[in-house]
Amino acid sequence: MKHYIYTFIFLWSFTGFAQSTQNFDKQKNDDLLKDFEKTEALKHAHYGISIRQLSNGKEIVNVNAKHSFAPASNLKLLYTLTAVEQLGKDYRYKTTLTYSGKIVNKILFGDLIIQASGDPSFGSIRMGEDYQALIEQMMSRLRNLGIQKISGQLIMEVNGWRYPAAGSWPIEDIGNYYGTGAWGFNFNDNRLDIFLKRGSHVGEPTNVIKTEPDVSGIKYISKVVTAAPDTDDQAYVYAAPVDTERYILGTIPAGNSPFKIKGGMPNPPLSFLKIFKQNLADNHISIDGIQVRNALKKHKEILWQYQSKPMIELA
Repeated sequence: MKHYIYTFIFLWSFTGFAQSTQNFDKQKNDDLLKDFEKTEALKHAHYGISIRQLSNGKEIVNVNAKHSFAPASNLKLLYTLTAVEQLGKDYRYKTTLTYSGKIVNKILFGDLIIQASGDPSFGSIRMGEDYQALIEQMMSRLRNLGIQKISGQLIMEVNGWRYPAAGSWPIEDIGNYYGTGAWGFNFNDNRLDIFLKRGSHVGEPTNVIKTEPDVSGIKYISKVVTAAPDTDDQAYVYAAPVDTERYILGTIPAGNSPFKIKGGMPNPPLSFLKIFKQNLADNHISIDGIQVRNALKKHKEILWQYQSKPMIELA
């Protein structure tokens, strides 16, 4: 049997009920709690509330505060509010295309560099962005400069980002789009769509047709089998965040058309460089290699820059 635990976090400080002990209206708070308990969605739910004064840590509301819960994605509220508070509601992430060295006779003698800032919205599907359109903007800038060869490397500079997944995250989650983790550079919501050729009969095997984006050097091994036509997507990608060999297990419904599942993007900074390098080749611009570097350096000229929407809109 599945047990569903709904955890509600109330940001009471915005309602004025928990601003201070002097201003706290206990009767109004009790009435609000009674109305809250009558909510239809809470009929079979468990919830806990603990409100403390920021000035002295004194607890002024306690409802099941000592109970254990699985807050899951509700914790995103706290991280999001912290980001807005610390960075400001008008803060914008910046992703910059720059270079080292000099350009002589249509040759860049140096490195082409992408400087990242951890922007979660770069080329984000959910934000209505298209990473390939952003790559094309960068390519257009290089074409305008007349660059035909890069005598150096394509480098992604990130800074201060540790391993992107928590140690307690289940292996059946971290290979999928919803458990892909946060990196120093993110694109396409760190999501990679996998298209499977499925069978028309129960029990038939499947195989991977293609992925979008198409990232070189990644091997998918499908152990997925075909289930009844009226079943749901029960296929999961098993892999650590940097693994290039990825197993897909589970079932998908029978059918004749390709079936799409959403996986996590392996190592987004490196995957983006592979895609960018292919775009350079398509534009007849040669380059020596690619590298992800955990350091941000100062460079003399900005070739192109992307700014995210304000933090308050991302939140």
